[in-house]
Amino acid sequence: MSTNQRLSDAWTALDRNNTSTVVPLIDLLDELAKTLAREESFRVQVGTSVPPLWPILQEIWALAAIPTPDGDSNIRNLRLSVARFTRNLVAAVPYNQQQALSAQIPSTTCRIRRC
Repeated sequence: MSTNQRLSDAWTALDRNNTSTVVPLIDLLDELAKTLAREESFRVQVGTSVPPLWPILQEIWALAAIPTPDGDSNIRNLRLSVARFTRNLVAAVPYNQQQALSAQIPSTTCRIRRC
């Protein structure tokens, strides 16, 4: 199964009304972030594979951007994991950088920081 399909499946399995269901997605993002940090060829593969990663990543960022007044640790951990994953995905790969900009991931990130 492709990396992008694994992410898509983890995203689809979420119950957005139960934040504890994000834990498998967090674990997957953390696992993939480590490989992305080490292997440029993997960054290129993930950025260009089918199904496209970018719409899924945009949706994950949107979920991570939802304010959580009670300081939900699962959402906080999701924010950290998706930020790490995204940083490693775009490192030294101009195509991935452009796709991240096109997916408006930075503007989603700005909402998290309350820019």
